[in-house]
Order: sequence, then structure tokens, then C-alpha cells
Amino acid sequence: MAGYRIWPFKDIFPENTSSETVSEEETPDYEQYLAIGFSREQIDRMLTTIEEQKDILKSHPESFSPYLKISNIYVILEEYQKAEEFLLEVIEIGPTFAPAYASLGELYGSFMNKKVEAVESYKKAIELTPWRSEYYHSLADLYRSNFPEKEKEIESMFLSGVEQYPRTIGFYTYLASYFWQKNDLTKAIHYTKTAIKIEPDNEILKQELAELERKVYGQ
Repeated sequence: MAGYRIWPFKDIFPENTSSETVSEEETPDYEQYLAIGFSREQIDRMLTTIEEQKDILKSHPESFSPYLKISNIYVILEEYQKAEEFLLEVIEIGPTFAPAYASLGELYGSFMNKKVEAVESYKKAIELTPWRSEYYHSLADLYRSNFPEKEKEIESMFLSGVEQYPRTIGFYTYLASYFWQKNDLTKAIHYTKTAIKIEPDNEILKQELAELERKVYGQ
């Protein structure tokens, strides 16, 4: 799913990060974290980063990014309730901050088995930022994997975004891929052609269109 960005390990923990700033108040469950597959050094670096981000919040409580980064680290450590706490906290501070809702949707849908809550979180992210096609992607994927009765809503959901932001290519590429997988090649061709109109130099889309047309017309 696209809503929750799992940060690359090197981005969260630069090579020069020291583990000396891990808070003395922190009582890390090393056995639990080691069982996941992390080294003690990696664990210290993650906990250090959490403390550093908390320090940023002390001086810049209006900053949203540290909340997301802390939550992401807790997801990596499989501390899902802690991850949820930080996302809910940033939502309380910034109730119109769409990335927090999208991250919460991924957390609920992929890690905490709260599928209904995940749907509502993605819907809120879409409501706040209807031009972010990746949030539609995440919700559509959730429908397909867990709510098959909702699949009939996928096309209309994307088209509602198209009405407001007709040049957002992500709406069309998802629908093209979706209908290709459903073997509705006529619609797949239609949405691929529409995407090409937006990006006429996109060679990948042109190749996909050629393959679709070969399947349909045998050319």
C-alpha cells in the first residue's frame, strides 16, 4: 500500500548517527527487537533517532514530520500501538494534515488488522487532498483485498478525482492497470490512451498500449 511510507533504513539512520543519545528513561525491549532480526547497534540507532525527533518536537511542536518519522520507526520495530499514538497525536494537532491519515490507513490496513478504520482513514486523506492519486490507489487496493463488494466503486472513485484534477496521470494509470488485470482490455486501452495524452512522450505507456492493442486486435 502507498499510504504509509516505510523510510529507507539509510534515510532514517545516517551513517554518522551515534547511539549515545538514547534516553536513559527508555527501557528498550532488546530481546523483542533482536527477535525481529535487528542488531543491537541498529536498535540503538532507531531509539536514538526517536529521541532526536522528540527533541525537535520540544522546540518545534508545530512540526509534523517528526511525528511521521517516529511512527514509521515504531512500525519497523513492530510497536504498532506506539506508532498509532504518534499518528493520532499529530492528527489532533493538525486535523487537516492528510499524510497522517494516509499513514494511519496503512498502519491499520497492513499491520493492525483494522480494515474498516483503514478505509475511513484513507477516505479522510482523499477528502483533504483529492489531487493525491496515491491515496486513491491505497484505498482501491484495500477494497480489492478485503472488501470485494466495494470493487464496483473503484472506477467511480477515481473518476471523481478526475473531475477535479483531469491532468493527474495517476488516476488513469491505476485504472488502466486495474482493468487490464480484470481482463477488461477495452477500458484498459481507453485509460492508457488518456494517460498518454497527458504524457505523450511516456515510452512505458506507449509500450503498454501496444501490448494491449496486440491482445485485442492481434496486431
